[in-house]
Amino acid sequence: MWRSWVDRINATNKESEQFTDGTSTPISPETLERRENEQNELRELLSKALDPRIGEKESSDVFLDEFLPKFCTTWETYKEDHVFTAIDDARSFMAKLTRSLLSGIRRVPEQKSKAESSQVLMDNLRSKSHMYNVIRTIRVIAYGPETLVDLMLQQRIPSVIIKLFRSFIDLPPDYYTSNNNNNNEEEQEEEDNMDDELVSFEQASFVVTDTLKRFAQNKAVVRRLIVEDTFFMMIRLISVKPVEWDNHATKEELIEPAYMIWKRRALDILKVVPMTIEVSQYLKSRRCLEMLLQIWTDSITNVKEIGSVELREDLIALDLITYQLESTLEADFHVLYDDFNQGKSWTILTSLLLTPSINDKVEEMKNELIEAVVKLCFIGKDQGSPSLSEGLPYQHPDFKFPKPDPDSSKNVSNIHAFQTLLETFTYPHNQRQPSSSANGTTNHGKQSPLSKTLKRKIFMEMKHIIQMSSVNYFTLERTNTVPVLIESMESYDIDIQNEIMDLLAYIIKDLNFVPLKELAVLSLHFQSSSSGNLVGLICRRLGGLLREFPKFRTVVREAGILNVISLMLTDMTESLNREQEVEKAEQEEKYIISKNISRGHI
Repeated sequence: MWRSWVDRINATNKESEQFTDGTSTPISPETLERRENEQNELRELLSKALDPRIGEKESSDVFLDEFLPKFCTTWETYKEDHVFTAIDDARSFMAKLTRSLLSGIRRVPEQKSKAESSQVLMDNLRSKSHMYNVIRTIRVIAYGPETLVDLMLQQRIPSVIIKLFRSFIDLPPDYYTSNNNNNNEEEQEEEDNMDDELVSFEQASFVVTDTLKRFAQNKAVVRRLIVEDTFFMMIRLISVKPVEWDNHATKEELIEPAYMIWKRRALDILKVVPMTIEVSQYLKSRRCLEMLLQIWTDSITNVKEIGSVELREDLIALDLITYQLESTLEADFHVLYDDFNQGKSWTILTSLLLTPSINDKVEEMKNELIEAVVKLCFIGKDQGSPSLSEGLPYQHPDFKFPKPDPDSSKNVSNIHAFQTLLETFTYPHNQRQPSSSANGTTNHGKQSPLSKTLKRKIFMEMKHIIQMSSVNYFTLERTNTVPVLIESMESYDIDIQNEIMDLLAYIIKDLNFVPLKELAVLSLHFQSSSSGNLVGLICRRLGGLLREFPKFRTVVREAGILNVISLMLTDMTESLNREQEVEKAEQEEKYIISKNISRGHI
């Protein structure tokens, strides 16, 4: 009785403090009474379960069937911390919980294969009278006070949950099928009436995943997982593939294999891990980046086309790499970023983009890959070239070197990522052919394997990046992006040719910059064997700039474009004159021959 009275006084004082500072609404007397009753009931059940005077079976039954369900349901219903204060002897409670967890795992008999073991383990996890309420309680405690979480760490419970999670990727294909097709009403009624009731596969999976996500956000838990080297198991899960699926999954299939849900969940867990210096150094020491890059390499080695499963795994790996690079840079730890840029990462990514798709689904997924590379363009530490603002042959007197956009997310900071887009778009023009499969890439023909749709998407993404911030063009100047695009204009359709000229107009008009290098490359089309259609398009666009932008007249003169056009017209005139002379000579020769024939000389 005295404990209930003290708890009521403490709760009232706490409510009064919250109401006084205005941070919370007042707690009603009914709520206080409900909390007190729930605490008393939980204390009574736990005290009975931990009573050494009763037998082990009775103690286990009370703990598993009465206390844990009540404990979890109360917290899940109200999300209130009073359930934790009902645990008076935290050490005994945690020891009991750990024994129940290990006992449930040890109940799994030895099986012939990993798939069979995983299936029995999952069934035990879904069983309310075996492991489900244990795992459910661990999830609730993960949201509880640090004292309880520390006790879980001492019992190494987070490591056990990770190993449990890891085993589920080995579930056989038939397990997913049987659970998805179990919609028969009679079967469902029979299952509901079973003494050993099973929760749904989705619910059990959610509990385990959410528990690990909560653990992953706790720096103390992550530190212990690193010390025990269990953290690596989560990253390794991204790259593994269950043997049981070899005969079920094909590159041509349009339905993603069910085991991919565990890779996605592992990704969700890893993307909430705080990327501290300690975590970053651990990833470096365990060579996790190389392991993820190997996923890309394997997907395009000795293949003519890439399938949907392989590309999805590549995208998951890229998503994790992107998170790690961005987070470690924010923590001012540049080692992973430098390793990624200095290795073969970008070469492999380029080859991945260029590897032909096996079907339309993969072609659509390539859009995700392009967007992921675009995102990487803004994750880095590159800055604009300082050499552009001085030493230029000619520049407008009022030109000012632009400052980065106040919104840093609009400023390009990773030139390597943009270079990947450029090389993919311009392949095979002005780009070396991807190396052999031994280097993790695949051989291609001389024609670009990209579809017209993907090619246009890449170009429009590059154009958008350049125009997103005034400084981006100057940051990317060292890649010679616009000169390369102008040089290869003949290879693209008229829409992209016009878009390239739009980009040139943006530089000249919006940036108030004289791009002499770009104009010099453009003038080459007047001196080469470029088609008349392209030359005509260039002339029309230049004429439009002359009319709309008076400064461009000086630019045309300084860049020597008039001289080039004059020379082109001179060459054309001389060529036409030569053709006329040849035609005239041929006509004269025909006339002489005809005249001689009429005179009978021939």
